[in-house]
Amino acid sequence: MDCMNSKLPSSFDAILTQLPHASYHSETLNFFQWEGIWLRPKLVQGALAFRSHFEAHEDDVIFASTMKSGTTWLKALCSCIMQNGRSDDDEDILMQHNPHACVQTLEAQAYDQNPEPDFSGMSWLFHTHLHYRVLPDSIKNSKCKIVYITRNPKYAFVSFWQHNNRTISKFTESGPFPLEKEFQYFCDSVTLFGPFYDHVLDYWAESLKMPHKILFMKYDELNRDPKGQVKRWRLAATRKPIMCCGGAAWRG
Repeated sequence: MDCMNSKLPSSFDAILTQLPHASYHSETLNFFQWEGIWLRPKLVQGALAFRSHFEAHEDDVIFASTMKSGTTWLKALCSCIMQNGRSDDDEDILMQHNPHACVQTLEAQAYDQNPEPDFSGMSWLFHTHLHYRVLPDSIKNSKCKIVYITRNPKYAFVSFWQHNNRTISKFTESGPFPLEKEFQYFCDSVTLFGPFYDHVLDYWAESLKMPHKILFMKYDELNRDPKGQVKRWRLAATRKPIMCCGGAAWRG
């Protein structure tokens, strides 16, 4: 077990022993392959709980994305839109809250400690990095909407490499991750929430079958025309007024 995940319950350790695993840059940093997706142990635990217990409401909007593909940006834009109708005296929501606090990543934030969090009175806007095929049935079978964003893989890869060197590399003894080695992991699909291409194609295929449910967006298009792209998801993904309260939109 790697040093980042030393407090997992023993029963969960038994589950991990049955999963394929691979070292990521260091013998002390392991990724486990759950349902074909490479995750750190705590994310496997969160993903299992999320899939087993999350009950989507028809008004919910689920943001989904590959890693380093505009997640924080989309959360920030969403958080600003949630301030519709606020008074001029109210402070900008992003001056008070990190975008990740406004829109939770379910497997990494909501379910990382508690397998059955209480969402009553909580946001109806959520996020996930998981592939479509492993989402809870309540998301797939309900009328809730999914907004997906991805990015040109070469730019996503470089951003991912830089992100890992700022965060994960400090848990290893080898120091910063070499670009060439990171690229090989990316090509071999041993990357967090990978395989990258399967992730994108999974949502793309479903968006073609269900355009009324899944809005497929691209980082480059959002960068080029943020107003137009935000208008797209605002019209496609929301069916009720947005109420802002304490930095989040709330389930009614």
